[in-house]
Amino acid sequence: INKKKIKNVVELGCGFGRITNFLADNTNANIFGYELDLEAFESANKNKFTNVSIIHSDILKVNYEKNKFDAYILNDPFFQPTKKNLDIYKNLIKKIYKRKKKYKKKYYIFAINFVKKKRIVFSKFRLLKTITAGPGRNINIYCS
Repeated sequence: INKKKIKNVVELGCGFGRITNFLADNTNANIFGYELDLEAFESANKNKFTNVSIIHSDILKVNYEKNKFDAYILNDPFFQPTKKNLDIYKNLIKKIYKRKKKYKKKYYIFAINFVKKKRIVFSKFRLLKTITAGPGRNINIYCS
């Protein structure tokens, strides 16, 4: 994130805010997190670092064309590889992809712990790097 001079990062489904706070502590970016679960949102919001904004909202209802995020982090918020969850991901990635047409600025997607079956949703993006940390533990970094 620092190397690519990414300024605005959003974690979609930030849970209790571990990744958002890690990024706030280790990057120069403004960090945003969306979380629907009220208990997780309240905990993340209470414990957030200074350059973190936590929003209580459904990531499927965010207007991605309006927001100018440089990087999106998905830590597989819909874990089970069901057809329904795959369809949800396709819809979410489609909304993010529409942003590319409007702003024409390069942006990144960090897909954390996505099983191979679900990575198909990122087919319109260029895979830059894969980091593997063991069975089922990976980060795939994509670029628009």
